Amino acid sequence: MKKLLFITLFFLGSLLAGAQVPSDDYKKAISELDRMIRSETDSARIRDLSIEKARCLKNLYRTREAIEVLTGVMRPGDMSALSELADCHFQSGDVENALGCYTLLSMHRPDNVFYRLRKASLLFRVKDFDGTVEEVEEILKTDSIARAATLAGDAYTEMQLPGNAFRMYETALSLNPGDISIVTRIVKNQLGRKDYQGVLETVAPYLEENPDEMRLLPSKGLALYKLKGHKQSAEVFEHLKELGDTTSYATRFFLGQDYAELNLIYLAEKELEAAWQIDSSDVELALAIASVKSKGMRLFDKEVKPWYDKAYAMLQPDPAQLSKVCQGYATGHFRHMNWSEAIVWYKKAYEASPSQKYLLSSIAYCYEQLKDYKTALSYYEEYLKNAKPGATNYKFAEESVRFLKAELFMQEGSAK
Repeated sequence: MKKLLFITLFFLGSLLAGAQVPSDDYKKAISELDRMIRSETDSARIRDLSIEKARCLKNLYRTREAIEVLTGVMRPGDMSALSELADCHFQSGDVENALGCYTLLSMHRPDNVFYRLRKASLLFRVKDFDGTVEEVEEILKTDSIARAATLAGDAYTEMQLPGNAFRMYETALSLNPGDISIVTRIVKNQLGRKDYQGVLETVAPYLEENPDEMRLLPSKGLALYKLKGHKQSAEVFEHLKELGDTTSYATRFFLGQDYAELNLIYLAEKELEAAWQIDSSDVELALAIASVKSKGMRLFDKEVKPWYDKAYAMLQPDPAQLSKVCQGYATGHFRHMNWSEAIVWYKKAYEASPSQKYLLSSIAYCYEQLKDYKTALSYYEEYLKNAKPGATNYKFAEESVRFLKAELFMQEGSAK
């Protein structure tokens, strides 16, 4: 009997270790194990057979049945059964029970790295980031495991400790230099800290080896854009398009912005409008399209104003953005010498952002063009009270004040 049991368990172990085992084989194994369990009287052997049955059930994703089998035979201190039970809970997505099991396993087998790493990943899932880091630090004292260091980096990221996260990601990369998923984490961390030069240094060796690595090219393009290397940034995003990345919002948006900075207005419009087709929820994009169309001297009412209308309609109550939109309207009317309409929008822009004192000078100029000299004078004087000498419009405002005072004096004299 013992020999038969040994042979059967040996066969089942080989079966469970095999890859791509047909489900019918597991079902046959379960049927045979059930037959053996029914005829067995030794509790230790029943326990061994039951654990093998649970493994078969687990491989068929019948984890609830596997758990029932294991809980029926498990006794205190039975680490083998507890390990199988822990894996069943993990496989079924029962994070709380899986964490409880792996915590017990780690306490009894502190030298088992698999148990500790599984526990750390579960702590991360339940958002116990301090616990995750603590567990990983214990692992790293004795074992150099890239996955553990990466997990600690992710925990520090969630805790908004980017410096600590960067340190752990660097450790992970040193342990597994070819893992692009770690590189992308480092790059994301650097972008968050605005270390754009660091991004370029990080991605350089990987892109030198594989210039078409699409997981890193967008970060390089963005870093170059932020560093105002618009020509080089545009080349990166153009390359991404050549590689088939034509439906990425970021690629089309930043390429359009690069073209705008390079004064390639037609190309900028094309890319930004392509980005709008991908995502029409970004007010900054609507403003960017309005801006390039304005630079391209498009007709204000037909081609520029509709984009400011879109931005205005979707705008959240952000004073700086609201002022920017209102100034866009005002500038359009100003260029077409619609002085009254320009005044309305300049005033709205100033109300939204009173710190932008130069708007007072623009309002004053519009009133001056309408020959409302008294009102124009009051706005110029208000501007001069708040503006610093040497500011762009300061000298012009001083000259305008002298002119308006002279005009008003002449008007008063003729009235007498």
